Amino acid sequence: MKIMKKTSKREDCLFCNIANKNISSNIIYENETTLAFLDINQSHIGHTLVIPKQHVCNLLNANQKQITEVFKAVKKVSNYYLNCGFTGIKVMIANGQSSGQTVFHLHVHIFPCGIKYDKKISTKQILEMLKIKER
Repeated sequence: MKIMKKTSKREDCLFCNIANKNISSNIIYENETTLAFLDINQSHIGHTLVIPKQHVCNLLNANQKQITEVFKAVKKVSNYYLNCGFTGIKVMIANGQSSGQTVFHLHVHIFPCGIKYDKKISTKQILEMLKIKER
């Protein structure tokens, strides 16, 4: 199997800059190794991205520890969405340009499903509803 090697320099990587707080984002969860934030292009309420803070191009290039930590965060955020009233979760990862990956830093999309909401809901209201406190 051929491993995709498309990479970017860390200083040029959008998600590294978000993880390093060089670019602002709407963070809903953070721990030492991962970060979860609302997608800037909210095509779906609560569309969240979970990333490892350490740069890795995609799932196929990640080591087992990175994968484990990212999916622990995905599970925590997903369970929180269910506790906020959503009834389902859709999870997606794109690996490589041909699959639709546009930012070459591992990221997992979370799409919470099954809640009625006002389409005019603000990002601030979404953040208040979804803010997770690390315990």
